[in-house]
Amino acid sequence: MTSSVSKEIWAVIPVFNEAETVGGVLARARAAGLRCLVVDDGSSDHSAEVSEQAGADVVIRHPTNRGYAAALGSGLRAAAAQPGCRWAVSLDSDGQLDPVEALNLVGEGEAAGVALAVGVRPRPARISERFAAALLGGLVGVRDPLCGLKAYRVDLLEAYPNACGRRVGMELAVRAMRAGYGVVQRRVSTVSPPTRVSRYGRGVVAELRITAAALALIPLALGGRV
Repeated sequence: MTSSVSKEIWAVIPVFNEAETVGGVLARARAAGLRCLVVDDGSSDHSAEVSEQAGADVVIRHPTNRGYAAALGSGLRAAAAQPGCRWAVSLDSDGQLDPVEALNLVGEGEAAGVALAVGVRPRPARISERFAAALLGGLVGVRDPLCGLKAYRVDLLEAYPNACGRRVGMELAVRAMRAGYGVVQRRVSTVSPPTRVSRYGRGVVAELRITAAALALIPLALGGRV
């Protein structure tokens, strides 16, 4: 069933060479009533064109691949600048996350009067993701800081524009917790597509990147600066 589109809630969808899946993600997001902003991070396929044909409201194109953090940051800042935007929700472009659950996060955030809502997966796939969850969960209470499904109220994005997307998407959540914006966290379901390529990269390099990003946030989590 198609929902009426709300100008207040924007889905931010970073894309890198995912022309095969992004159209389906956009169809589900639009059916859920979300406005859609795609950031094509230097794809060599037709991800941007597929996004436009699938009805994305805004498509931003990076001329070269700058990485997931930069693409997410571009998208969150652009969403915050859209007229009437109240919330921006991050979604992966591979179809593993349900846009309806993004709406549920926003609803719970609104009801609780907080500026951040974080999805919590049953079990993060990587060892480094579980390490980051244990570390930052213990320090600031964010149980799944690397979940791709988060909802940000626009005033949080406007307060920390340079933190949007940094540390593979974890820094803004840590800043929100330290500044007392408040958070709700709820279980979300995931589906792993058979050809999924992680947004963090592959193998040991990805594990090290995630671990380094989590460790770099320790001073901020303890009340210092990064």
